[in-house]
Amino acid sequence: PLRVLTMTHDPHSDPQPMLDQAEVPALSEEVQQQIGRKLRLLYEQLEAEPIPDRFVELLRALAEKESKPT
Repeated sequence: PLRVLTMTHDPHSDPQPMLDQAEVPALSEEVQQQIGRKLRLLYEQLEAEPIPDRFVELLRALAEKESKPT
């Protein structure tokens, strides 16, 4: 069973639970590499997608607003 530890940095806040690192198994190198490959593929596909028109419009409006003196 995992032990839950509490850590407090701010005396005014509730303690946040933290897993005991000795109890959490690490991922094998093979699993880490597989996750890395899948994430790279996912982000490559995302980068290849066109930017939605609405997002471009919002960026353009923001740039115009920032370029006007206040």
